[in-house]
Amino acid sequence: MLADRLRTFAAFAEDTNLSRTARRLHLSQPAVHAQLEALGDELAAVCARPVPVYQRAGRGLVLTDEGIELAAFARELGTRADELVARLRGDRAEQPVILAAGLARSFTSSPTASARSRASRADHASRS
Repeated sequence: MLADRLRTFAAFAEDTNLSRTARRLHLSQPAVHAQLEALGDELAAVCARPVPVYQRAGRGLVLTDEGIELAAFARELGTRADELVARLRGDRAEQPVILAAGLARSFTSSPTASARSRASRADHASRS
C-alpha cells in the first residue's frame, strides 16, 4: 500500500540507514528495502522515468533532491492522516481502556495446576 511505503520512506529519510529504520519500524531490513524499492518502482511508473529518491554515498545512503521533497510530503501526509484518525475517533480516544483478566476456578483447582504450582514453588525454594 502506498501509505505504508510513504511512512517507511519518511522514517528512512530521518535515519538514512536501512538497519536503523528497520529496528525503529519493527521490520526486517529486507522488508524496508523492498518497500523503498516498490515506492521507487511506483514513482517510475507514474512519472514515466526513474525517480531516484536516495543514492549511495561512500558506505552510506543520502537523499536526492527528489527524495528530500518526497520526505517532506510523506511526513506531512502522515501527520494529516494521524489528525484525521484522531478526529474520526472523537471522544473515544480520550477514554481509558480497562482490561480485566482472571482464571476460572476449575482451572486453578485442577490437580494438574496444583501439581505445577507445587513443583514451581519447590524448584524456586531449591534455588534460593
